[in-house]
Amino acid sequence: MTIQKRIVIAALAVSVFAGSLFAQTPPAGSPVALHGQLSVKNGHIVDKNGEPFQMKGMSFFWSTSSWPGARFYTAGVVNWLADDWKVDVVRAAMNPDDKGSWETVVNAAIAKGLYVIIDWHSHKATQQQSAAVTFFTTQSNTYKNTPNVIYELYNEPCPSGKQGGQCLGEDWATIKTYAQAVTNAIRNNDKNNLIVIGSPDFSKRVDMAAQNPVSGDNLVYSVHYYTAEPGTQHQATLRGQCAQALSKGQALLVTEFGLSEADGGIEHPQKIDTDEANVWFDFLDENQIGWVNWSIVDKNEAASALTGGASATGNWSDGNLSASGRFIRNKLRLYASSAYSLTTSKVGEGTVAKSPDKSTYNLGVPVTVTATPASGWKFAGFEGGLTPPTNDKSPAVISMKANVSMKAVFEESSLINQNSTITTGITPWSSNNSTSVALSQDNFQLKVVVSGSGAAVSDLRVTQGGIKLEKGRKYTLMFSARGQSAMSVTPRITNSVSTRDYMGNTPEALTTTMKTITREFVSDTTIANAVLRFDCGGVAATWYLDDVKLLPGSATAVIQRAVAAQKTMWSISDIGGALQLRGPIEAGSSVSLYDTRGKAVKSIAAKDGLTLNTLGVPAGSYFVVVKNRAGADVYRSRVSFVR
Repeated sequence: MTIQKRIVIAALAVSVFAGSLFAQTPPAGSPVALHGQLSVKNGHIVDKNGEPFQMKGMSFFWSTSSWPGARFYTAGVVNWLADDWKVDVVRAAMNPDDKGSWETVVNAAIAKGLYVIIDWHSHKATQQQSAAVTFFTTQSNTYKNTPNVIYELYNEPCPSGKQGGQCLGEDWATIKTYAQAVTNAIRNNDKNNLIVIGSPDFSKRVDMAAQNPVSGDNLVYSVHYYTAEPGTQHQATLRGQCAQALSKGQALLVTEFGLSEADGGIEHPQKIDTDEANVWFDFLDENQIGWVNWSIVDKNEAASALTGGASATGNWSDGNLSASGRFIRNKLRLYASSAYSLTTSKVGEGTVAKSPDKSTYNLGVPVTVTATPASGWKFAGFEGGLTPPTNDKSPAVISMKANVSMKAVFEESSLINQNSTITTGITPWSSNNSTSVALSQDNFQLKVVVSGSGAAVSDLRVTQGGIKLEKGRKYTLMFSARGQSAMSVTPRITNSVSTRDYMGNTPEALTTTMKTITREFVSDTTIANAVLRFDCGGVAATWYLDDVKLLPGSATAVIQRAVAAQKTMWSISDIGGALQLRGPIEAGSSVSLYDTRGKAVKSIAAKDGLTLNTLGVPAGSYFVVVKNRAGADVYRSRVSFVR
């Protein structure tokens, strides 16, 4: 009885000591101090602040005592990886049949403030379920208050068609049964720490797992790949499977990848593929998926991070690193030390916000930029930071790889929303008499050929319907037009049967130079299907229409009218494939042609009547921007070229 009491008391003393050890405060500035308790939210691993956390680090080699990786299971190596390689996480690849010194790595990682993965490093875990349940029950009780710890239940289940040796050839249903049992055992003690689950085909078939996931909270599916493996199953095919899992709301973590072939580089110890690795890094950054590289060992294998004779306590020189180790160390240090800025600006009226809103960002961090137009304005696109076709989308996500400057372009909203700039053929513009008035698209302008001479002006017209007007609101109609010879057209806004005229019917004289015309009116009624029409009968003629806008007045009506008035003083016309700019340009101004990425294609000193030669400019959409001598935008217009 006395002996039993002493044993119980001793056991309790050890338990209390262990509890105090593993609940220790992480060092200031360490990954765990910064990010704290991890969890899963909306299909991503997030930190204590609810922000996505992309951990990055190194995996140890098999813990097997007689194997060459065992000697690196030391606190010195953990500390060196933290201090010199700048890792967030290490992985103890524990062989269930020969556990080795895995606990040394775990305890050192906790003391250093790193995250640490306790990995059941097996290819036959479903035959070890009882042992796995017992092991993870013990560890989850020990580390339940230690946010550093992550449990990985099954390193690499073999494909269902591969059996023999270490492989059982399990399908997902078998793996899931095992994973659910071990997950339940862990959650009986530890409700919070992440649990990582393997999938068929060496933890590549995350798409299968996502179709029928394990039940529980804060669960993550592991992804394994080797970039130099022939074929696509470790490359594009696997990224597609990852995308499917993400679309199902499942969180992913790359707990093992190598730059070698899938055997770790045994057969080809010099073969690595860093190009494919960088493709993967881009994908992981974009989706905020963390990664752990295989592995800390000095075997003559391509995936080994070290060369023969490297110290078992760290403090490695460049000569102690393999090609793989050198590449990964440099990548880790770059991720940790990079500090890129993202600055935003705008043209027009609206707001630009970024999330997260920080002064600097590390390499690969995705930043969401949202452009919100003010009332009476619309978002036209971003300049800089993005490449087409995503430059006209808001919100936009930027993966930080350099300093980025983004400008949101806001344009005044128009009630003429359908093909107002004649970029998609002629629809929905129409004529009331297709025999006498023929419409076509000509260099992104609406070409109108009137052949019905002798008819009244109002008998032949170009129209677009479905326009909404509100009683008492002021509107501004703007359009650009020119004639092939001198002529006139009459812009009008009427009801659908032409018995009411809301704007008046004053003719507008056209010349052979494209000019911008403005009309203002106050609607005396509310109507949902008014018609914009350009009456052009009376004489056979050809004329051109472009950039039609109907701007509603609002709280910013004064500003809009000022802008509209300014625009009436400017015009751009196409002269033999060149652009002619007319307007009140002050000394020291410049005019530039920008592509949709914000890159200046051409830039010259501005003057009234200048011709901007577009010879050699590829087909596509561009912005013509005039800046005054202070560098402020005073005029902007979108143009398109067809070659």
